[in-house]
Amino acid sequence: MQNEILGKIWEYLKPVINLPWEYAKTGWENFVIFLRVALVFISEITQKSKEMHENAKPLVIGWAQENPLLAAVCGFVALIVTVFWLWILRHVIKKESVCRKTWAFVILISGPVGALIYFFARKRVLEKKEKQHEKVMFSFFTPMGKRIKK
Repeated sequence: MQNEILGKIWEYLKPVINLPWEYAKTGWENFVIFLRVALVFISEITQKSKEMHENAKPLVIGWAQENPLLAAVCGFVALIVTVFWLWILRHVIKKESVCRKTWAFVILISGPVGALIYFFARKRVLEKKEKQHEKVMFSFFTPMGKRIKK
C-alpha cells in the first residue's frame, strides 16, 4: 500500500520535477535558432555595408569640392570659434579665482557653448571689477602726482 502511494505521488511529481529540464531543453533549442538567425542577419548587414562603402564617396570632401567658398568660410568660422574657446579657457586658468576648476571643466566639456556662457556670465563681471579697482587705485595715487609739479 505504501509503495502504491509513493508510485502515485511520483507520477504526480514527475512532470513537475521534469518541467525545468524541459524548459531548459526547449529554451536552448530556441536560443540556437535565434543565434542562427542572428548570424545570417549580421552577415547580410556586413555584406550590404561593404557594398555601400565601396560605392560611397566622402561627404566632406565631396561637399568641399562642390562649394569651395562655403567650405573656406566654414573653416574660417571653425578657426575663430576654436581660438575664442582657447582664449576663454586661458582666461579661466589665469584670472579666475573662485571656481577655476569648475569653470575649466564646464568649458572643456561643453566647448564653445560653455565659453560663451562664461564670457557673458563671469568674464564681463570680472573685467568690471578690475576697471573699478583701477579707478580706485588711480584716484588714490592721483593727488600725490598733482602735488609734485616741476
